[in-house]
Amino acid sequence: MIYNKKYPVNTLLIFVAGLIFLPGLSSIFLLDDFPNLSRLSNIESIADWKNIISYAFNGLSSSLGRPVSLLSFALQSGAWPNDAYLFKLVNILIHLINGLLIYIFSHQLLSIGFPDKQNIQPYALVTSILWIIHPLQVSTVLYVVQRMTELSALFTLTGLILYIKGRMVGADWKRSHLWMTTGICIGLLFGILSKENAILICAFILTMEWTILRSIPKPKYWNIWAFIFTIMPLLALGTYLAPGVARYFAENYPTRNFSALTRLLTEARIVVDYLLNILLPRPNSFGLFNSDYSVSRDLFTPISTFWSGLFILSLLTVAIKIRKIFPYIAFGVLWFFTGHLLESTVLGLELYFEHRNYLPLFGIILAVICSYIAIKQKLENKQYHKGKISISTGMFLWVLLLAFITFNETRLWGNPVYQASIWAEQHPNSYRAQGHYVELLTKFEEFEIAKKLLEKNTHVFNQDSTQILHWLNLTCYSEDIEGPGNDLILNKTAASRYFNASLTILDEIITLKERNKCGRIDNNIIEKILLSLLKNENFKSTKASAHLYVLLARTNIMSEQYSDAVQNFSYAYQRIPSIDILLYVTDIHLRQGNKQWYMETMDLVDQFCIKSPVKCLRNIKDIEKYHEILTHINNTHSNN
Repeated sequence: MIYNKKYPVNTLLIFVAGLIFLPGLSSIFLLDDFPNLSRLSNIESIADWKNIISYAFNGLSSSLGRPVSLLSFALQSGAWPNDAYLFKLVNILIHLINGLLIYIFSHQLLSIGFPDKQNIQPYALVTSILWIIHPLQVSTVLYVVQRMTELSALFTLTGLILYIKGRMVGADWKRSHLWMTTGICIGLLFGILSKENAILICAFILTMEWTILRSIPKPKYWNIWAFIFTIMPLLALGTYLAPGVARYFAENYPTRNFSALTRLLTEARIVVDYLLNILLPRPNSFGLFNSDYSVSRDLFTPISTFWSGLFILSLLTVAIKIRKIFPYIAFGVLWFFTGHLLESTVLGLELYFEHRNYLPLFGIILAVICSYIAIKQKLENKQYHKGKISISTGMFLWVLLLAFITFNETRLWGNPVYQASIWAEQHPNSYRAQGHYVELLTKFEEFEIAKKLLEKNTHVFNQDSTQILHWLNLTCYSEDIEGPGNDLILNKTAASRYFNASLTILDEIITLKERNKCGRIDNNIIEKILLSLLKNENFKSTKASAHLYVLLARTNIMSEQYSDAVQNFSYAYQRIPSIDILLYVTDIHLRQGNKQWYMETMDLVDQFCIKSPVKCLRNIKDIEKYHEILTHINNTHSNN
């Protein structure tokens, strides 16, 4: 269908478009890259299959773990943690492969409704290139951990292309079903194991069927096929995830400054903001930090909530009304909103992230291209040449605008400290943006600048413990930096809202102390900080309290308070069972010479590993070592 002599040239042009991302290759690992990639250090080589499997099947991002995405990271473990360049290069290549799939998919869709098959090739190509170079894509492509989003899109697009191939087969319903089934199985299986958004392939198929494919005769037994392969997967996944989702709501919403309802209201404004940034992107309005985005407290606070909701309802109503007359425009609008069903509705995720538009963006771009084609044809029919020139010029300028903004964004990513300063300046009320800037200043040893910023932010962010803990952490890196007073720290932690970053910073401080790299901070003040947070109602969630008890136990070990450490590890294990906790306790009993408790804890280790063998793989060497010691103890006991 599209495999003619122009195909290699178009493929080359798609990959040339990817050159716009090259300035960003000099950027670094940041933020969520570290918790998701840190365990790559356990992988000794590409042949270390035990640790590769352990890493791939013990993901932190969701209950399914996203093993396909993690496997792709594991295959690059040799480049961690010093070479972000190679990780980002792979991200760019995946993005360009997705751009090629967008080209194929666009060509398939346009071939259905446009009779002139030859002239649709350039439009499919322009759609692909616009999707590739849009500035909204930068923070997905150059943020290493968002490879999860890219891979999910890759398998979703592959599945949809095979589905359309099957739908267009014709009378041979068996062959049609084979193509369609292969497509949705690839999309669902590999896509969901990359990132859960791939479940939306079912909704994307129904969107296509309701618009562009509605006039194409369906193969025999299609209704049965659709129920089995589009409705049932949604029901099955919903049933499987229901307990986890209920727990997720219970755990996550108490730590947020919004409810499910206020999140839904706020997302109306955010989605409209996404649309504006797609159609009329504003320079210097892109990035990773939007934690300062104001929450809609009700339908009229702020009033833009009402107008955004009304606009969305009107847009959806128009799309539904025109789906028979203008199926491509209707498809584009419905595709965009379908793509936001999971992350931009009621799930207790953070409010605003650009990567949520990675695949939904395609719908708006296709709608723009099809609108351009329709207007251009009308102007040609009326022989209105000036109008034709004007609209073509407008389209050309829009493409140039997108390319210009994207190039500037990728250059900014290539200068991480300057980028962090810009983001902090643009988002003065975002604790994440401020904290990120401090982390970069610390990394590049700009300690005095970091301290001045933290002194200011400690007073600006009243219910935020992250700024003062960053300040405390800064004293680990410079002997010349005077830390905040202990009373101020404890007052801040006692009244703080929940921030996961607070736990991350404390984890870093304790790790530095365990390595004898932070002698200035006394174990006693760390213990008081942790107890203060444990008493704070905002840190009472299972996940947060489990983490705090582990940190407290590790502090106890440094202070040689071993019985307290065992007790606190026990509290953590009751909340979230973990092989790491059991091994910590095993080591304590070994140090103390408590043979009976040591053997009992090793029994718990064995039980845990029988129930969850994959979770034990990365600790297999430690487990084997402790088993050898246990064997020695048993042999000694037998000889006596």
